[in-house]
Amino acid sequence: MKSYRKLNGRFLAALLAAAALSLTACASEAASAESGGTDSRQEARGTETAQETAPDADAAQETVPAAVRADAAQAAGPVTARRTDAAQTAGPVTARHADAAQTTGDPAARSTEMLPEEDGAVLLSSSSHTVPTSYTPSSNAYDGLAVANVTDALNLRAEPSTDSEVLGTCYRGGGGRILEQRDGWTKIRSGSLEGWLKNDYLVFGQDIRPIASELGLFAARIATQTLNVRETPSTDAAIVGQVAKDEYYPVLKEEDEWALIQLSADTAGYISLDYAQIEIIPGEVVSIEAIEAELAALEEAEKAASGPSGSSSFKPAAPSYLIPASEEDIYLMASCLMMEANGTYEGQLAVGNVIVNRVQSGHWGDSISDVIYAAGQFPGATSGLLDKYLAQGPSSSALKATKDALSGVNQIGDYLYFTSSKSANRAAYSDYIEVGGNCFYKR
Repeated sequence: MKSYRKLNGRFLAALLAAAALSLTACASEAASAESGGTDSRQEARGTETAQETAPDADAAQETVPAAVRADAAQAAGPVTARRTDAAQTAGPVTARHADAAQTTGDPAARSTEMLPEEDGAVLLSSSSHTVPTSYTPSSNAYDGLAVANVTDALNLRAEPSTDSEVLGTCYRGGGGRILEQRDGWTKIRSGSLEGWLKNDYLVFGQDIRPIASELGLFAARIATQTLNVRETPSTDAAIVGQVAKDEYYPVLKEEDEWALIQLSADTAGYISLDYAQIEIIPGEVVSIEAIEAELAALEEAEKAASGPSGSSSFKPAAPSYLIPASEEDIYLMASCLMMEANGTYEGQLAVGNVIVNRVQSGHWGDSISDVIYAAGQFPGATSGLLDKYLAQGPSSSALKATKDALSGVNQIGDYLYFTSSKSANRAAYSDYIEVGGNCFYKR
């Protein structure tokens, strides 16, 4: 494909320019593009001119080498676990928010039990999320990495001990660069945090490779100033968005030198892999301080909204939730609401109602994390998109919507399904209601 494109380009150049200028003009244009000028790109599938602000630009202002090609094997991953530091048995672990886990059964039994594909929670389906086959990172890209293969969350501790201070929360697919290993623990650097994770719930190096897609680790990093995102893998296709240099987006699949990337919970599009490189990017560990600060800010806002209390010892009533929810669960759920309804409080509350309804139904699991990470239901959670919202932190409206939904505030009743309003098949629903850009429906 590339050889053909190169020969075709030279042939066109020979027809359009004098032989003495054919090579020097290309070199001059490339240099001009890197300094803010125009980069001409001739392809078998079409020619477009790239400029930093041009809405019709696919070609980058600088060319980058194509990513190293390798085939990623698909295989069953190692044991999954919930929020624990130490496993007491070799079997699958289901204990939550504890440092010593005990085996109570197979956690995959319910999370992999799926309704028919048309009942997916959002527009994008898990069937679009496949391991890229030709532009995946080289095998050594996994070296030196540790990633959490858990179904809930894992404690990041100050020292390699379950008695040590908890510094952060490592959600599914989170992790970082290995700094040290000792006595069944691994010290990692993740974002601005350094701390220890229990080895029982991690995968390392080449063991990550078979489950990299399942854990949402494939991301396309943009290597040009501005790059178009297109509806189909063609420069003739409609533009659905643009992305900027050094931004990264989850890769859902690779197709003929293009990558399908996830821009938002309900929007995906193709970018040319001539101007992006697929990398392995684990989610960042979220600091406990960040979680506590977000919740404290919401508490202060609620206190202010309640008016003068007449006492400096004001304390809000302890929450009474419909389902179990720790601070880490609230942070996770609020981040998910941001991802699915990054707009109004009403839209976020409606998505929160679905999550609560699903936990209560038991069909997708019996916890917030079970529901969010259930196979095929919230594709952004398993593609890696949710990691970006976890890293940036949820908004105050998303946190309020989360706590309200957990407390029983409900505007959609017992609905269990939703999709983007722009893709809703309303004629197929027995009943539906539209809130905040999403269509909540019954079959």
